[in-house]
This record gives sequence, structure tokens and C-alpha cells, in this order.
Amino acid sequence: METEIERIRGLLDIVEESVENPPKGFYVDLDMSRFDIPKLFWLMGFERGVEIGVCKGKFSHALIAGNPLLKTLYSIDPYDTYQPAEADYLFKDNYEEAMEKLKPFLDDGRCKFLKSPSFEVVKGASADLDFVHIDGDHRFKSVLADITQWSEKVVSGGVIACMSFYISSNGMVKIKDAVKHYFSLHPEIETAFLTQRDSRRTIFWVKP
Repeated sequence: METEIERIRGLLDIVEESVENPPKGFYVDLDMSRFDIPKLFWLMGFERGVEIGVCKGKFSHALIAGNPLLKTLYSIDPYDTYQPAEADYLFKDNYEEAMEKLKPFLDDGRCKFLKSPSFEVVKGASADLDFVHIDGDHRFKSVLADITQWSEKVVSGGVIACMSFYISSNGMVKIKDAVKHYFSLHPEIETAFLTQRDSRRTIFWVKP
């Protein structure tokens, strides 16, 4: 019976083969959920990363707990809203819940929490990140800016990931449109991967 680590290693084999020999179709479906991504990063030897959009801290916690090699995760969220209908108290509750969930990693120094907009933090970020996971402001310009600016901070061979690729592109939510536009500007990216076990799908690609 296949062990969990063997399953994740099999996924990594598919990623590495697809990057080395891009398939005819641009998108590669992987039999995984986004909560397998931390383990994938572990096998890839990743030690430093960023999460943009922390909400209640669930995925920041997973990124650290699932990767014993991870030395530093910068968790970035201003806890502000661009949708007036959303109540401020929801963001206060989310922030407090995130602080509680991430407390063990804040205490041991593996999590560095930055309560600021991502576009401000990126200005001073060093270009030595192994990955960035983007789940912040879902508007087209914001998603495109996060991908563009933070990709520059990721090393070659690192990973850029965006959650909710399959969420409906209507109203202010334009994640898929922004990601596809970024791809159109960067033909050097020949393959992207989609998590099959998530209804909204997470998309990620390896930086050339």
C-alpha cells in the first residue's frame, strides 16, 4: 500500500517531468488538494516563503506544520476590506483567530506576521523566496500586481501559487483572468498545475 510520502513523491515526479518536458496541454491536473502543497514544498527542500491573505490562519499553519524544513513563513494580511458590505468586525475576528492559531509558530520564530498590504511589504522583500502563495485581494489589478511583484522575489525553481483559480470571474473577483493574463505576458512559463481535489482549484507553477 502506497504511503503518504510515496504519494507526494509521485506528485513531485509529475511536476518535475512536466517542467522538464512540457506536455502539449498547458495545464496539468494533479490528484491532490492544496493541503498537500506544504508536503510537496518539503520534498522540494523549500525553507522560506510568503503567504498573501491569511484570513483565519489555517493555510499559514498548514504551510509550516506540513514542512519541517521551513525556517521562515511571512504571513501577510492587512485585515482590511475592499467590499463595503463586509463588516469590520469580521476582519477583527479573523485576525484574532489567526493570531491564536499561529501562536506556536510566532513564538518559535518560524512565522513572521505582517499586518500590512502586500504591495507595501514587497518593496522591502529580499529576492530569495522559495515560494509565494497568493490568496489576497481578488480584484484583477491586485491579483496581477501580487503575482508580478512577488514572482520577482522567488528564486528560479521556486513556486508561485494562487488559490481559487476556478472561482467565478464575476463582479470584483477576477483571479483566473489575472493569472491567464500574466501567463500571456510570460511565454517562458510552459506548464501550470491544478489541484484536482479542491472545488475552486489552486493553480501553481515553477519559476523558470
